[in-house]
Amino acid sequence: MLEDLSRQINKLKKLTASEKKLVVYFQMVKEHVALQSIYDISQGAGVSTATVTRFVARLGYADFHDFKAKIRSALMGRLDSSWDRYRLARKELLGDSKDQWGQFCKLVIRDLEAAHANISSQKMNKVAKTIASAVGTIYVVGQFNSYIVANLFWQQLMLLRPKVVFLNDQCGNLIHQLLEIDQEDVLFAVGYQRYAHQTTLTVKEFARKKAKVIVLNDSELSPLSKYASIELTVPVEWPAVFGSRCSGLMVVEGLAVHIAKLLEKSLPDRITHAMTLANDFDSFTHKITQRRLFKNGEPWQEKKKKKKT
Repeated sequence: MLEDLSRQINKLKKLTASEKKLVVYFQMVKEHVALQSIYDISQGAGVSTATVTRFVARLGYADFHDFKAKIRSALMGRLDSSWDRYRLARKELLGDSKDQWGQFCKLVIRDLEAAHANISSQKMNKVAKTIASAVGTIYVVGQFNSYIVANLFWQQLMLLRPKVVFLNDQCGNLIHQLLEIDQEDVLFAVGYQRYAHQTTLTVKEFARKKAKVIVLNDSELSPLSKYASIELTVPVEWPAVFGSRCSGLMVVEGLAVHIAKLLEKSLPDRITHAMTLANDFDSFTHKITQRRLFKNGEPWQEKKKKKKT
């Protein structure tokens, strides 16, 4: 396995200082590189996750997921039995610990730390300001395994500002929704492997109309990246049947909090109106007792009327 990787590295004409650190790290961890996340490798080698992504691309892999899958497949192929291969896969996810819930939580925390390390505060600020100050409509899209992250962000944005649209293809309506795009609009697109084709085409159409495109994805080499005005990359290393979306949810919730802060002057009336509608439509088991929640940006308390004597 490592022999093949070494041959690929030797084909490179010149290595940067950061790439040399990666080569040394690969030699140090040897076959265990197949079991490590992009965050583990970047931390171990003392380089950024972006450097890891670019280096594996130079080696000829589509992205880090492709690199890890092929290195891991080569390692699995050397094992003698199906049982050995199963044990390796299980160890990658939960190790030998009997506390599977605790181990699961550790994996989630690792992904959250990777997201925090990979996205700067400056970039999050830029995205929040772009969405909060947009004159046009904010469109949100995400399908299949990206839907849960995109839909949550859309629901939060609907409470924070006007003109927010979730793009979907119910009854074939996606094409009709895309007819209204102009340069003042902003698209927030969520894409995880294997990358929904309609999401990619939607991103491409917004870019063609010269609208701003914000992308939340799991790789800088995703098909969405080349159309992004701003890109938020959240590496996901999840050795299980279903990839974790915890880090993506953390990012959109963090954005929603920041956007709310930027729009706090207009929030009271908007949120009060939403709660009034929720009461009128009998949406929840417990109704909001106060019809007006805020006054001049401060919590509003209804004054009790004095009884006539």
